[in-house]
Amino acid sequence: MPNSRFLESEVINWTHDSPICRLHVPVGVSYSSDPNKVRSVLLDVAKSHPDVLVNPVPQVWFKDFGDSSLNFDLLIWRREPEKQSPLRSDLYYRIEQTLRHHQIEIPFPQRDLNLRSTHIDEFLKSLKQPASDKTAVQSESSEKNKLCQSVNLDDIISQMQGAEGVEIKDRWYRSNLYPACFIGAEAVDWLMRTQNCQKEDAIALGQLLCDLAIIHHVSDDLSFMDGYHFYRFSN
Repeated sequence: MPNSRFLESEVINWTHDSPICRLHVPVGVSYSSDPNKVRSVLLDVAKSHPDVLVNPVPQVWFKDFGDSSLNFDLLIWRREPEKQSPLRSDLYYRIEQTLRHHQIEIPFPQRDLNLRSTHIDEFLKSLKQPASDKTAVQSESSEKNKLCQSVNLDDIISQMQGAEGVEIKDRWYRSNLYPACFIGAEAVDWLMRTQNCQKEDAIALGQLLCDLAIIHHVSDDLSFMDGYHFYRFSN
């Protein structure tokens, strides 16, 4: 409000001496989430809390598209402004539990690493080299076997499926359940972090695992992609 309005016009403070205050509760969810479902869940949480006023009614605003999440703002009203922090904490406990119940994920920040691995670079380069004759094919096959051993695909696969590997769990997408699978983008991040390679190399490694039928897309015969696509180990 311009300062001139305070000097030249009558200003009414509707909240002065009022015990009612508004509280903002920011919430970020995965890009795979249905915004309408998120809105419904947040409103249900707010309306079920005894300290949230029924009037004014709670509201949910779709705030923006974040780097890793769809960002919402839950607005509620309550009495006793000095007790905002305990209420916000209680709401977050309830929101996290309810989002988990509805299979709505709270994402983690995505980070790109730019590291190199000599073994992986040579291995992936060998996959792209064309063979001109039978002798060259045999020579290339022998070289690939050596590089494959140096990269140790078996070890990578074992790590991916281990406790510190990619997160393998049941996933929901548009009301469909896909059991025991992982997300392509998360696998790419994991390969970059653990194998010290660039993103394009990590994607190529993922595609190699698809070509070898070690992993596969859960619903279609798709190539390996760095995105919100579900993949599953074949064994």
